[in-house]
Amino acid sequence: MNQERPKPVTQYHLHGTDPSGQEVKIVFHAGDDNAMKLEYQDKEYQGRVLYRERSILGTIASIELEALPDLHTVFLSVVIPEANCPANMKSTAVHTFAVRTTTKTSIGGPSLVSGQIQTYEHIQLNGNAW
Repeated sequence: MNQERPKPVTQYHLHGTDPSGQEVKIVFHAGDDNAMKLEYQDKEYQGRVLYRERSILGTIASIELEALPDLHTVFLSVVIPEANCPANMKSTAVHTFAVRTTTKTSIGGPSLVSGQIQTYEHIQLNGNAW
């Protein structure tokens, strides 16, 4: 009996709603460091502006969304789980999440910021991978 093996996925199409009610769309293309890219709200990030880290959660892909000197910097980090597509299917369902991190900044460094420096917004994501 010859059974086809599942194949690793390389493209993820994810969507969700952030805490403010705004729809979030993310497309992630896996591959080596040169081919990896992330599309967020129709803007593409790759190369040095796409931070990548492999962890026990999967691949964490992070991008800088906004940097306002002496106020804050906002990053989006998406957890990309490893997945295999069944041989008899074109895609597989994926459920994951993203975190939007806002870091308060000051011209004199973090020691001049009062209170909590980082705050987080959790975004549940669902979609397909192939």
